[in-house]
Amino acid sequence: MHGQILHHFSAINSKKKKIFDSDFGGKTCKYDGAKGVLFCTATGFYFSGKSLFKKSKIAIRYSQVSQIEKRTVGLINSITVILADTSDR
Repeated sequence: MHGQILHHFSAINSKKKKIFDSDFGGKTCKYDGAKGVLFCTATGFYFSGKSLFKKSKIAIRYSQVSQIEKRTVGLINSITVILADTSDR
């Protein structure tokens, strides 16, 4: 299996506040637009550039940025996360 879709993320980058909303029961994470780094302690996901890993030993990859739209509110990034094959523990 190439991987299964875990969740669909929607990062909202606003001028003042940078909040990252996920489908994990309305969990919120902090997103640093300047560095392009996303860190969520609640879910334990860490997004940096084009790499997405979980704090646990399970490696997670994201297929690619689904779409990037510019709006008055800010920059919205749709990211699809897939669970990589972790047969090697």
